Parts: sequence; C-alpha cells; structure tokens
Amino acid sequence: MEHVYVLEKRGALDNPKDKDARRLVYKTASAGATMLRDMIDRAWREAATTRPEVVDPLDPNNEDFDPETGSAPPPKAR
Repeated sequence: MEHVYVLEKRGALDNPKDKDARRLVYKTASAGATMLRDMIDRAWREAATTRPEVVDPLDPNNEDFDPETGSAPPPKAR
C-alpha cells in the first residue's frame, strides 16, 4: 500500500505514461477482473445445481392454499 502513496506523491498516477503507475493499474485491474470472473463462474455453477421447489398455487394440498381465494400466495423471496 505504501507504494501507492509513493506514486501519488510523485504525481505518477496523473501521468498515463508513467511505467510504475501503469504496472500498478494493470496489476490491480487484472486481480479485480480475475476475482469477478471467479465469482460469476461460481454463481453460474451453483445456480445450475440448485433448483427451486415448484409449488402449484392452485393445488388444494398446498400448505399455504387459501380456500377463500382459491390459491396460495406467491412464494417468499429468499
């Protein structure tokens, strides 16, 4: 973290041609992109393995079925 302050103090972060600042930006952006890619990949894979339970709101055997309305309320958000 101290390296960032050194670069800031010498004005390197304001100069797009500064090699040290560019290296820091590329390294940081690369790490962030890798983390985002891994999070999306994991979410995609986990979503494929979990299936929400489908409950028929018009089924009288549904535990939330209300005879007065003839249906069950929508499922609660998780």
